[in-house]
Amino acid sequence: MTKILVAHDAALVRKAICDIISESTTKYEVITCSDGEDAVNKVIAERPDLIVVNMYLPRLNGIEVLNTLTKRGSRYKAILLGSETQEDKDAASIFSNRKDIAFVVVPFHIFGSGHRKFREELSSEAKKMLNSSAIGLWNNSVYENDVKKPSNEVNSMEMKAASKELQKATPIVPGNSKRILAIASSTGGPQALHVMIKMLPVLGVPVVIVQHMPKGFTFSLAERIDSESKLRVKEAVDGEELLPNIVYLAPGGRHLEVVSRNGKGYARVFDDPPVNSLRPCADVMFNSLAKTHYDNIVCVVLTGMGRDGTDGITYLKKHKSVRVITQSKETCVVYGMPKAADQAGITDVSAPIDKVADAIRKELEGK
Repeated sequence: MTKILVAHDAALVRKAICDIISESTTKYEVITCSDGEDAVNKVIAERPDLIVVNMYLPRLNGIEVLNTLTKRGSRYKAILLGSETQEDKDAASIFSNRKDIAFVVVPFHIFGSGHRKFREELSSEAKKMLNSSAIGLWNNSVYENDVKKPSNEVNSMEMKAASKELQKATPIVPGNSKRILAIASSTGGPQALHVMIKMLPVLGVPVVIVQHMPKGFTFSLAERIDSESKLRVKEAVDGEELLPNIVYLAPGGRHLEVVSRNGKGYARVFDDPPVNSLRPCADVMFNSLAKTHYDNIVCVVLTGMGRDGTDGITYLKKHKSVRVITQSKETCVVYGMPKAADQAGITDVSAPIDKVADAIRKELEGK
């Protein structure tokens, strides 16, 4: 019998989802839960054939649920539910290279005018996932405290991972300990970062990024971009040294600063209150760079709502040699943050998203 887990904090929506899925398969057992931690536990215990999980859940959100399962080595098929907002679409886009995860938009009024479309899309994705034999077979899952791989296979996997890390962390050009690349992005940012970072050559400088995202969302974003980038891409960890050719992404819901000690840069990740209603906040990151040993800084402002980054860069320019690149209006999902920088007169270069990497290269090579 097919097992399907439905995780949503609204009982009425859970029932609606179960009713829709019943149209996709006649013989199924449904497992329901209302929070993320319970969802993870039930997935591990029950090993369902399909997970339908809401993006926003108590205790662990939907993306944290999927990240937790991925980190445990669990293989699964999942449908992620979210709203029609660009922010939810941005969050879902971080899984766009995963064949085992689909995204379905839930209308604001689930039984209103959008119900028919939701019903059709959810039913279609459920059928597609359940009928697919290429992904998510639970009998091949690996758990931290369950099936153990043979030691020779583990060693081989570790050697491949180490080789990849070494290759990505080794500069092709000499590193310059006084240069750094700092990037800010928001609405539409995940896709913009994905396009831009994979086009970056290895230039021998660390890269720090503030992308406005909630807690738990940035792990998968970093993982996705890393898979296609010449540079290593990861979430920043408090206290770690900033090394050349590694991209450090502010963890969702946490501030990121850059600090200096003995001529080296380090990440400071912390949970102070939001600044201008934002955490992470790009102004916080840019402001912090003014007090570091970095003398030559390239700042990039990508698509996003509001003006985060402009005040921080304006302050930074008073203390350091700074060049500023903004994403051009025609390629922005929201021409807000770049517009603020452009109107403040701090922009040196404006470029479409597919030309930003080349603009960065020229600025860094010219220093």
